[in-house]
Amino acid sequence: MFRQDIFIRKWLFGTLLLGLAAGFAGGLLAIEYNKGDSQTIPHTDIGRQYLEESTISQSVQAVGPSVVSVIATRDLPLYKESLVNSDGGYFDGMNLGEANPGIRSNYPVSSGSGLILSSDGLILTNYHVVDDPESSYSVVLNDGRTLDVSGIRADEFHDIAILQTTDSEGVPPHDLPVATLGDSDQLRVGQHVIAIGNALAAYSNTVTTGIVSALKRSISADDDGASATLVNLIQTDASIHPGNSGGPLVDLHGNVIGITTAVASNTNGIGFAIPSNDFADFLEDTLSASN
Repeated sequence: MFRQDIFIRKWLFGTLLLGLAAGFAGGLLAIEYNKGDSQTIPHTDIGRQYLEESTISQSVQAVGPSVVSVIATRDLPLYKESLVNSDGGYFDGMNLGEANPGIRSNYPVSSGSGLILSSDGLILTNYHVVDDPESSYSVVLNDGRTLDVSGIRADEFHDIAILQTTDSEGVPPHDLPVATLGDSDQLRVGQHVIAIGNALAAYSNTVTTGIVSALKRSISADDDGASATLVNLIQTDASIHPGNSGGPLVDLHGNVIGITTAVASNTNGIGFAIPSNDFADFLEDTLSASN
């Protein structure tokens, strides 16, 4: 009986030591695993940053394929050349010819951005991107294909235009990726937004991020000496570059809640976008007429 008790005590003591050793080893492995993979750390700044970056990336992936570049057809060779030769020296003295309020300059490429609204080639952009009656225009898709603009329907008051496109044979495209419009009335100051567009006539689908810094802004735009007032604009600190006009302003759900239209010429970091709800009726009428 005495020997049996000793055996039981030794067995219990050994089992306890083995359990402590296993727990200690497991703790060390967990620490090393978390060091190598920040995704496994909940409720920390690292976790929140990863979630935000993932959300932005997903929104860009959802909208990016439907963002296009709108180029004056006469400037298309120069635009394509700039895509190839956009090295460090390209920026020396560079200006753009886009008629963007507060940005107009003498660079020979007239360019802007746009957004695919229908799979058969209706493109939304700013009116001031396509307001030259002497010019014809082309659309460069995200995949590099080029379409001709065969018709323009404009709402000058809201600085928007819808372009009908065809291929070189005059046939409308099909199965183009289409963006989803959101409800701009739900925007709040401080909300994160994403701008996508053809920056500097050389970098298509450039992405910048920021917040809604103000709502219901009004600005006076000077385009070739003709002044106009745009009202109820979204103000954002997401970088808006020359060539961005007509590109989408996107929320973190991948919904287009506006299109960028201007930057403040006397400040850095202040841009403006037309809310999606301000042109929703115009879009609906155009889409209905095209069907």
